[in-house]
Amino acid sequence: MSLDEKYVVLIDADSAALTSRLRARRQKYVLKRLSSRADNWNVMASLIEADGASLVIARLNRHNLEQMTASGTPHADELYKEHALSAPRLLRAISSIPHLVLLHEDIGLGRDWKSEAPAGWLYEGEEYDETLSEATRASAFELFDRCGVQPTFYRRNAEADELAVLFVDDISSNLLLRIYIPSGAVFGNEAAGILDMFRDWLVTTQRVGVRRAGYRTTRGEVVEFYADSSIAHDDIVPRFEQFQRFVDLLSDADAALESLMALGFGPDAASEFIARNVRALRRLRTDLRHDYERRLLALRQAAEAEVVEEVDTNVPFPTVESAVLRLFGGSEVLPRIAGIEIPGTVVSDTTRRERIQIEGVQEGQEPRALMAAVEAFDTTGRLATMVHDIEDLETPRDRRSAATAALKSFLIRSRDRIESEGFKVLFRWIEYQAGL
Repeated sequence: MSLDEKYVVLIDADSAALTSRLRARRQKYVLKRLSSRADNWNVMASLIEADGASLVIARLNRHNLEQMTASGTPHADELYKEHALSAPRLLRAISSIPHLVLLHEDIGLGRDWKSEAPAGWLYEGEEYDETLSEATRASAFELFDRCGVQPTFYRRNAEADELAVLFVDDISSNLLLRIYIPSGAVFGNEAAGILDMFRDWLVTTQRVGVRRAGYRTTRGEVVEFYADSSIAHDDIVPRFEQFQRFVDLLSDADAALESLMALGFGPDAASEFIARNVRALRRLRTDLRHDYERRLLALRQAAEAEVVEEVDTNVPFPTVESAVLRLFGGSEVLPRIAGIEIPGTVVSDTTRRERIQIEGVQEGQEPRALMAAVEAFDTTGRLATMVHDIEDLETPRDRRSAATAALKSFLIRSRDRIESEGFKVLFRWIEYQAGL
């Protein structure tokens, strides 16, 4: 069943921009409200659990978090008891398919905020103060973690609309993966070659039509894969892992042949496919060795020059040379691809609880510090790609907006594990890059 034959579930996310985009795509959608009885929450969960639901976009407010936790207001435990019982089922249903859960940034930061209620909703449409108790906030976030939902935080309503539209566009166009390869990156060319091998493997062994697209900037290249037939987005990660296992098998022709024949290949077709990939792999390894040797030579020469200046003049040069060679010894490896962004997924950063030590970040070091932080928790590589997105000023505006929201959301969710000053430095840098 293709996406346009299914329906999108919108939970308090019926902005004009989003519904117009869905209608333009002739995409069916169902609109539900959380400010309703608890039985309606169960109806929402059933809608999402049904096979016809393709994705969910939900926009939560302070009141919804109080409903989900039955706390935060007088008599909330009695008023919202049934909602709190239904909340885990609803959230688990949301987390089971591609989803975007939007929450105001100030809720994530634990501070009071001004509402953006439209004129007519309140007396004369005035802004009003909102606050959320820390106990309710902590309880709600613990519930999100338990149910596998990681909210995306936004600052203004227009930003939330833009994030929702881009999310729909990515899923509707069946964007399978996206990776940013910085210009001059170590193993950058080899990474692009491995991606081409992966596309060939998908087309040939999985019988999935895949189109490669993307763009170049002066700072790097973005590679995108789109499927021309329906494929579950949560299948792409295991398929990539399966491909990497196949690459590992190429050194054993019999094992590789057996793995392909188990997929329904005939002996001749399997042998031809293996030979083609062995040749591609040899080219990659040759390029890799040459690149590695060039970089190693440059490092060794720089080290030799520095050591010669520092060591005692009585030390024979061959001794110096031998020490430097031992220092820069190494072996050839074929790099695993990192930095892949899988659309429709969220970063699960709640399973590792150690603190991220980011202290004394100097001006210009923010990207490296942020990359170290996201790589410590994000095994999908989604956020690594987004660090490059916001650093590259030529990245399209909608991608920069999505990257800004995703990275700020990561920092907010990880705030209790990041040294306070480091959090402020990185948060400010992300906002500066986004022009906020």
